[in-house]
Amino acid sequence: MDKLRRTEFTVRPDADGVYRRVPIAMKVQDALRLTLSMELLRVATGGQAFAIRSNEAGIDGIVVAGQFIRTEADATVWPRFSYSDPDRFVSAGDLLADRVPPGRLNGHLVLVGTSAIGLEDFRATPLGVPMAGVEIHAQLLENVLAGELLLRPNFSDALELTIAMAIGLLVIVLAPMISARRLIFGSVLLIGGYIGFSYYIFIDRNQLLDPTFPASATILVLMLLSGSNYLREEFRKQQIRSVFGQYVSPALVARMADTPGALQLGGERQDLTVLFSDVRDFTAVAESFRDHPRQLTRFMNRFLTEMSTEIMERGGTIGNFMGEAVMALWNAPLEDPNHARHACAARRASWTTASSTCSCASR
Repeated sequence: MDKLRRTEFTVRPDADGVYRRVPIAMKVQDALRLTLSMELLRVATGGQAFAIRSNEAGIDGIVVAGQFIRTEADATVWPRFSYSDPDRFVSAGDLLADRVPPGRLNGHLVLVGTSAIGLEDFRATPLGVPMAGVEIHAQLLENVLAGELLLRPNFSDALELTIAMAIGLLVIVLAPMISARRLIFGSVLLIGGYIGFSYYIFIDRNQLLDPTFPASATILVLMLLSGSNYLREEFRKQQIRSVFGQYVSPALVARMADTPGALQLGGERQDLTVLFSDVRDFTAVAESFRDHPRQLTRFMNRFLTEMSTEIMERGGTIGNFMGEAVMALWNAPLEDPNHARHACAARRASWTTASSTCSCASR
């Protein structure tokens, strides 16, 4: 009997320690028993038997005092909590001292409990303020008698998952079609509309629909899309740097990476300045190194390195190495209004070691 009494008083918190749901029936010694507030209601209304209705998901509801109370599958209900009202309470000291007005308790269901903070019977509630445990039972009774219990149908989880998937897929489909700003704005509208809808059915119909899961899922999808776009952009820039880095100056490579629209497939027509530079009398020079081929290699490496440096420092693009010759061009792949001047400056810089030809051609 002691075990039964302790169980009937039990109110279980959620995983975060907040008391959002209250059981109205519990299994005790292989039998279903009503909890404190519902047993009080049953006895106060004549002590008739209660009935339990179930379905494939579990318990669907309980009939107490001729009233059907819809529950979750584990026989819990969602009270619509309100802030503490001093009119709900009658001091036991006033009652024992006969200071309570006559008739104050007539026609009321009375729950006896503690409300002193030192007795540690205060529970965290969704309202953000602690509430005495006995008041949780009192508010449950008020909700049942007034028909104001919150409803969360068994299909709510599936509905929230479906809504989250629908919004997420819509965001994924729209991502490549519209700008990032419009995508974020549209996602905010979708999330705001869903939150507004869940708030409406909560206020108007006492139904619970979790707005946090679909909203969090949508934000996660946006974060993943943003992350993938960032990685794709970094990969594209790295490709440009790896392709052009050996032939184009670093500054020009950076410009191409930052302005990919300047690179067009299929080519385009524009004026170019082309520089051909080779070593004067290379055959005679090579003959002089006949007995020292490694020195010839070092000489050519030094010449080509200096030429490449002069070309790239002046915004040129190395088109090809042809033996001892270098072909470079200006005004491509990015525009250079002073391409002829820059090409001739590179020619003059190499004048002492190479014979250069500077010409303009239309491409």
